[in-house]
Amino acid sequence: MIDLDKARVALMLATLNPDFLPPYSEFLLQQTKKLDLVIEAMNWTSGTYSGPVVGQDDQAWLIKIGAGRAGVLSFDKIEEGAVAPRLGDNILLTLTRGLAQVVVLQSPKNIPTNETRPE
Repeated sequence: MIDLDKARVALMLATLNPDFLPPYSEFLLQQTKKLDLVIEAMNWTSGTYSGPVVGQDDQAWLIKIGAGRAGVLSFDKIEEGAVAPRLGDNILLTLTRGLAQVVVLQSPKNIPTNETRPE
């Protein structure tokens, strides 16, 4: 069943802001509220963002990109074969003409002992 209120909000936001991402999963919205963050659209033409991964669902990562601000990076936006960030990892995200370059700075708790991280 389609949530008409959610669909109306998504349609209005997409009309006002063409860079608006589709509605987020319930988990990411709950995580955003829990951390007192506001999701904002990232500049996919020429933007640079960095911060920790504070949430993840089955389609995207939630990244804290500033005080009270968060961005969402969809799994399909990073290159195939690139190291995927995990919760707690810091990332540097460079967006240029719709392409994303992601540099993952592993959290100490995510670094395996005596092993290399699989890509």
